[in-house]
Amino acid sequence: MIIEKKFIVFVIFIIAQSLLFGQKQVTLKECQEWAIEHSSASTQLENLERLRKIKRQIIKSFIPNVNLNASVNYQSHTLPSINKDETGTSYLDFYRPISKDQYLVSLDLAQKVWDGGVAKSQQQFDEVSSDIEVQNVHIKTYEFKEEISKMFLTVLYLQENSKIIATSIQTLKEDLKKLEALYQNGIILESNIYILEAEIMRIEQELQRIKLQQQSIRSALSEFTKRDLSQAEFIFTETEDFDTLLKSNRPEFTLFQLQKSALDYQKKLLMGQSMPKINIFASGGYGRPTYNLMDNNFNFMYIVGAKLYIPITSWGSVKNGNDYLNIQKNLITAQANDYEQSLRVRMMEKLNEMKNLQSLLVSDEEIIEKRKIIVNICANQLKEGVITASDYIKEVNALNEVSLNKQLHKIQLEQAKINFNFLKGSL
Repeated sequence: MIIEKKFIVFVIFIIAQSLLFGQKQVTLKECQEWAIEHSSASTQLENLERLRKIKRQIIKSFIPNVNLNASVNYQSHTLPSINKDETGTSYLDFYRPISKDQYLVSLDLAQKVWDGGVAKSQQQFDEVSSDIEVQNVHIKTYEFKEEISKMFLTVLYLQENSKIIATSIQTLKEDLKKLEALYQNGIILESNIYILEAEIMRIEQELQRIKLQQQSIRSALSEFTKRDLSQAEFIFTETEDFDTLLKSNRPEFTLFQLQKSALDYQKKLLMGQSMPKINIFASGGYGRPTYNLMDNNFNFMYIVGAKLYIPITSWGSVKNGNDYLNIQKNLITAQANDYEQSLRVRMMEKLNEMKNLQSLLVSDEEIIEKRKIIVNICANQLKEGVITASDYIKEVNALNEVSLNKQLHKIQLEQAKINFNFLKGSL
């Protein structure tokens, strides 16, 4: 018996916890943070940082290049060997030529002394290329936040509509009870009751449609955030005063700057490829024949030296390459200017939109107050049999319409503020 009671208490506790979580209040900022946290952005940034480190390891071109080589070959013809007679005089011995089978084991070293700045320019270019890839992830994340914002505010609008419509249904049901009493006393016609019942059913259908539409968007947000938002209450948080200067700091401008920097490093890389280059080298080994091609004995040998490389014919291609890169840079500058102008125009539109919506909200309040007075008057007239239920419903719907308009304008104003800040790059 005690175990059953404990089990029942446990089940009630679990259900209560589920209800509390399901009815949790959620703000736009929380929704955005959860969505970004569970997006692929963090994984992409981690992988890009790993690739950056790998590139840094690969570009260490001034590390000496050391190779161990071994070879065996057989030649069809060889030189005569050099021998000495009894008096110590050297002579060419055509009867005992150099062996046709030859062997060599060597250790070779090559070291760059000056590469025209190619390695440094390549490293700088790879760094800025990695920054471009990272910035593209940031831009996509910023756009993703904007999409989450639109979805959140849509749910918020539908949620507030549901509350207004639910209140209207409750009011009509209370009015219906009063009309039923009046009908029993023979004060009003029975058709008024049917008209009010039909209107309640119609509004309940509309409420169901809004709930289904709302649930669809909630499901999408739940998928993005990995949180159960099906029953969560979305909280309206009004944006406080903000900077209205028409100056944007969106991440796209950083991307434009990085792209131009990449072109600058490409120009340095192109110039470095046409510069003189100096290498030193050394090789030591054991084999037959040695560097003395007429010695037929196994022996040690070595060679050291330096090499100067001047690419003469590539100078012409450098000019063409620089012209091409300058044109690319001019195109990026033009794109950045066009993008900045487009943002400035859109920010001006949002500022005008905010002013209009603020004016509409003031008039919405005035209209709602007047509509409430009219509904109260019509409610008394309906009870007295002066007007029909259809006349009363018409005024109730008019009040609902202006109430919904107020909520719509309120959400639209907040959306305009958020969009303005997104355009400015401050969110």
